[in-house]
Amino acid sequence: MKSRTLSAKLWITACALMGLSFAACDSASPSRTVEHAPSPSPPAAENAPTYSLAPFPAQSGSADRETAQDESLAGFHDFGDANFERLIRKMRLLQSGSAPAGTVVRITQFGDSHTASDTITSGLRQLLQARYGDAGIGWIAPMKVPGQNHQRVKYTSNGWELSSSRQAKDVFRQKIFPMGGYIATPVKAGAQITVLARDENSDMWQARFAIKHWRAPLLVKDANQRQIPLKPPGPAGIWREVSVKTPLRLPFTISASTPDAAELGGIWLEKNKASGVVVSAIGTNGITLKNWEYWSGPYQWTDQLTASRSDMVIIAFGTNEAIRPDLDIADMKNVLRESINTVRRALPESVIVLVGAPDSLQAKEGAWACEERLFPMLREVKRAQLAIAKEERTLFWDWQAAMGGPCAIDAWLAEGLAKNDLIHLTMEGYRKSAEIFYHDLMALIRKKAQ
Repeated sequence: MKSRTLSAKLWITACALMGLSFAACDSASPSRTVEHAPSPSPPAAENAPTYSLAPFPAQSGSADRETAQDESLAGFHDFGDANFERLIRKMRLLQSGSAPAGTVVRITQFGDSHTASDTITSGLRQLLQARYGDAGIGWIAPMKVPGQNHQRVKYTSNGWELSSSRQAKDVFRQKIFPMGGYIATPVKAGAQITVLARDENSDMWQARFAIKHWRAPLLVKDANQRQIPLKPPGPAGIWREVSVKTPLRLPFTISASTPDAAELGGIWLEKNKASGVVVSAIGTNGITLKNWEYWSGPYQWTDQLTASRSDMVIIAFGTNEAIRPDLDIADMKNVLRESINTVRRALPESVIVLVGAPDSLQAKEGAWACEERLFPMLREVKRAQLAIAKEERTLFWDWQAAMGGPCAIDAWLAEGLAKNDLIHLTMEGYRKSAEIFYHDLMALIRKKAQ
């Protein structure tokens, strides 16, 4: 093991000295590993229907006193976030119509597959933008991620290769990914990625691109035929954000003149000079919060987080942690605690929301009691999330309680709101969750005004 780690470290150094990109270095890595992609996420959303906001009742006999404790957490809870009042003032200013032009409330959600499909976040985006104004799309991946979706954009690509931090398993692959955990690398001359709106769109967009420069600038060309080179300042081999001063019109195409010209990370899109709300979904199928360890260096990705200017950061993990019977709860708490501190260092004025893991069950055939189908660590994960929310004085939203408590996902399945795996929700289930989240948040804001 020591020799493999040493070899990986030497390989990193050699790659840096040769000026190689991630894809070029990775393809020759002596320690390269590959992990199969998870099941696809739900397809793109249509207009969301309206649901009753009453959560489903927990299944009878499912969880005695512990169930009662879980259900008592329904709704939003403020454990003393010092920035919440500031956010409320900004939102009220937007709603009053008296906010200066270009005032934007930016909400960024980090999570696993529930976030990666942009379904719960797109539902929240629609509700908040209907109330406070539509300031745009927010963060998107650099290109199409297999098995994942964004509800406002789609992609075509030719000649680009995608890498994900989800496969970061050894020293070689650590500390090289930008915020979001995706790298798009051109593998042939003339490689192109095109970003298109899912709906008819004539808006002009302020765009920022995370780029690691190697050999030649990338080029962006928009629907108005404007062509702008994307060359980050500073030395090659470091992730930088490039802001395009000229607003772009969708669709736009990013092209590379040579293989390994540069690497592309996430893209930020906000409407030019618009006021309102932006909700970004930064998620990956199958990951845990610990995956943040594989993002670039101690400073680079957090510099990108600072540049996001997020007013609220939602940390929505727990499902993949809960399905692991060998989960180290103490380690999970430490990771969650450090993640909150990372956000606070990068965004000292941002509100932080911890989302408790949603309800899920093991899909077993036959007549099994509810307790026998619970994932062994789900309650421990939720207790850890709640304990850290109290300790770190964040906001907290208990997704499982909003669904109706332990084992409520059976009722969601019967209503067509959950999938047969009893872990993921359908498009309608995520939209219902978004509505409950939104109304719980509005209720907490009203309570603060009293």
